[in-house]
Amino acid sequence: MLTEPQIQRYARQILLREVGGRGQETLLAHPLEVLGAGPALWVAVTYLAAGGTPLRLPAGFSPGGFLEGATLAQFNPDAVAASSRGCLAAAPAAPSGPAPWILLGANAVLFRGEAGCEACFHQTAAALRPDAAQPTAVTLGALAALVAQRLVLGRSEPLGGLAWDGERLVPLAIDRCPAHR
Repeated sequence: MLTEPQIQRYARQILLREVGGRGQETLLAHPLEVLGAGPALWVAVTYLAAGGTPLRLPAGFSPGGFLEGATLAQFNPDAVAASSRGCLAAAPAAPSGPAPWILLGANAVLFRGEAGCEACFHQTAAALRPDAAQPTAVTLGALAALVAQRLVLGRSEPLGGLAWDGERLVPLAIDRCPAHR
């Protein structure tokens, strides 16, 4: 149940039909682990923390931008997590397990929810192109935070991605594993 300070802190999100009070409780109850570094990841961390998603940061993680010099506890005490359930990574890594995963490539955000095929996700993650047109760090970081929240709220497809084509965001073609071809 949300406390009065939490209701005041997250009033804008609670008013959204897609989130509401129960959705905000869900966001507060599902920590995400954050991996990587860089401006896009700093933006994603800022948006996720402000939205009440508890985050587990790796040792030595130093956010820049708006959060530079601050701790998550100072910025939003609800954003401090004791455990993790998913991952937000700056580059293709080796995610495993059923938890939600978000990968930030140079020009794309790839995501996999609990029901998404892990093999399809790995195959597509390997195909992210570092040489494609790149959006700003703010655009990519904000998109990653939005996708992460949508996965936690169950409002996203189980597997997908969005890429920057130089002018706009477009759905990323998912390379299916042999079992799904």
